[in-house]
Amino acid sequence: MKSLIQNHTTMIRFIFLLSCLVLAVMMIIGSNNNENDDKNNVVHRTLTETTATTPTINPLDYRIATFGSSRTKGVHVPIDQTFAGLLKAHNFAIRASGPEYPAMCTYSIIEPYGKFDVVILEFSRESKENKDGALFILAARFRQHFPHVTIIFLHSWAPRQIYHVPTGQSLGQWAASAELSSGGSIYESINAKMQDTPWYDWRIVEPDVYATLAQTTADGVGGHVLRMPINRDDVRESMANYSHFFLDDYIHLSAEGHQWVRNGIVDILQKTKAKRSNYTRPWYSTDACQSWYATGKMTRKQATNNMQMVEFQEGKFGLEIQKGAEGTLQVTNPGRKPVNLFISYMVTAPEQRYPKTRIWLTYGSNNRISSSQEITPVWQSSASQVAGLKLHVVSHARIGKLEVGNSTLHIAPKEETEYPFRLVGIMVTPYNFGDTLTALL
Repeated sequence: MKSLIQNHTTMIRFIFLLSCLVLAVMMIIGSNNNENDDKNNVVHRTLTETTATTPTINPLDYRIATFGSSRTKGVHVPIDQTFAGLLKAHNFAIRASGPEYPAMCTYSIIEPYGKFDVVILEFSRESKENKDGALFILAARFRQHFPHVTIIFLHSWAPRQIYHVPTGQSLGQWAASAELSSGGSIYESINAKMQDTPWYDWRIVEPDVYATLAQTTADGVGGHVLRMPINRDDVRESMANYSHFFLDDYIHLSAEGHQWVRNGIVDILQKTKAKRSNYTRPWYSTDACQSWYATGKMTRKQATNNMQMVEFQEGKFGLEIQKGAEGTLQVTNPGRKPVNLFISYMVTAPEQRYPKTRIWLTYGSNNRISSSQEITPVWQSSASQVAGLKLHVVSHARIGKLEVGNSTLHIAPKEETEYPFRLVGIMVTPYNFGDTLTALL
């Protein structure tokens, strides 16, 4: 009898211990699932979840910086109605740009403004090629200097990515050929007409490429992705649900689209319990970029010769060098090893209205030539992109390696054209993402 009781007691203990073990495992699994659910809620957000959120945080408590292209800068939407304006952010967006320029000049752009708690990057659609990992380098420079910063990658599609499979036409071309129009938004007519076509007639260009880039980069720097919903299997549904997020140009966000982005960002800040932090680390690498295009003022004193600062259009300035003259500008590399020198200058398209110009660098007491090249100031773009457009914009080109210490930049126009050669900025940077960059400053 005693043995039976002991065996029964042992069995009860075993069952109790087994129950505790099962309960602990279930708690761990539940905890992991909750963590995964939270992560997925941040990354894969539906319209209903985002717009229905009632924030318990005040985004104005954060110091926010936004970087991106014209979608972030805002087109045909009042500044205070862009998502940057709604968040009271410092908006460093540049028209028609990828991440290369801000990645090269992060220190010069950010340092005058002090500390930031949140950085928003809207570049994934401009970064299909992602030159030498420029998007990652930009985000990593933020993470290195601001260890506790919340980095959010905005991944949004646009109607211009949608095309009609049977005809091979873009959505805009298809709408034009169908002579669609509306007293309100063009999308009202488009959506009605699309419903008369089968779902398999429509595709969106490479959404997974852009989405993967944003997510991979975010994973690498401990960031988050705000992704605009897209039904890849039935693009018609996505257009019906979200086309009001876009202007009729098939590219840029409408006021409603900017509001959606703002709400999504606030939702991420709330779910991740983002904090303010004044902690920074010394910059691992610095740069010395400056542009006088919008101010006419050089932020660093540099000796010039045969170069005159001119306001050639209202609010637009450049250092002009006339034909027959050789303009010079002293540039300095205070570091311990050579870095890259880029220049910013005016170009036109499709016609060339600025002169071909020889540009070279000299250094040392013997004025040794370290780099030399000839520039033709015409906008470098495909014919389809500039067809029918008269462009007068800023371009950027790499001149070469800038040796340690002082060097002299020489600029000598080779011909006389409608406009004199105009230099509007320089970039001294350890990073190099190719011989030319797109960023319309």
